[in-house]
Amino acid sequence: MIVGRRPFYRQTGESISQKSIAVLPFENLSHDPDNAYFAEGIQEEILTRLAKIADLKVISRTSTQRYQSKPGNLTEIAKQLGVGNILEGSVQKAGASPGLPPLRLSRRSTAIA
Repeated sequence: MIVGRRPFYRQTGESISQKSIAVLPFENLSHDPDNAYFAEGIQEEILTRLAKIADLKVISRTSTQRYQSKPGNLTEIAKQLGVGNILEGSVQKAGASPGLPPLRLSRRSTAIA
């Protein structure tokens, strides 16, 4: 474990690559805290699939956990993580109404710089 090491781009003066992304923890909007595991699972699945893209730098889940509660300034978060893109979202379990899915997902992708 390396503590206190700065991201590569800060050491070399290189700009942040647009081929980089951080997936922030998805917010659980359901009133049932037991559904939080589902929000975590969605984040993990997205990270796993993004990591398979060869030229894409994907920030680990552990690095984004400190942004668990509502994130602040996305531009600042991107700078702190050294990424050009942020994906954030929420999960809400919906009522069992006919014609409606039992789950609602929303996401927002933000390109920085």
